[in-house]
Amino acid sequence: MNAKQNKLNQLELLCDLFIGYSYLKLEKFEKAESIFFNVLETAQNNGLKLVVYVAMYMSAISKFTKGDYDIAMGIANNATVQSEREGQTGDLLFFLFRILMSRIFAIKENYDSAQACLSSALFIRNKYNITYNSDEYEQELNQKKAEYQEKIEKAKEA
Repeated sequence: MNAKQNKLNQLELLCDLFIGYSYLKLEKFEKAESIFFNVLETAQNNGLKLVVYVAMYMSAISKFTKGDYDIAMGIANNATVQSEREGQTGDLLFFLFRILMSRIFAIKENYDSAQACLSSALFIRNKYNITYNSDEYEQELNQKKAEYQEKIEKAKEA
């Protein structure tokens, strides 16, 4: 039984998202994505903006986990643009989407964009004193970027 069937409120929809996230962690991607989509649809139909963006985030995380990086990036980018335009979701979701986008750019070896997304996320982290340990990820990103640049330099020399 889900929140849509019971016509319940945002809290129940968020609980449905957590159930979907549990399926995601169990690698039951189809079930997880079905739940995320149903919650997204219900939230959109009822004007529940926060739930819409959380559902989009969880959908993007699911796609990222499966290796569907282009789809994950599309969801994250659309959500970021839409939330900036509407200005109703707050910076925390923007922060989460930027971290995700940074990781996707890094996987695609677009380190400048990865760094730009990470920098904007860190700005928000610092602005609100969000506890997020990005040091390890920052070091990893800088190392990958240096290795990539070294590989390009060697290719130019050859």
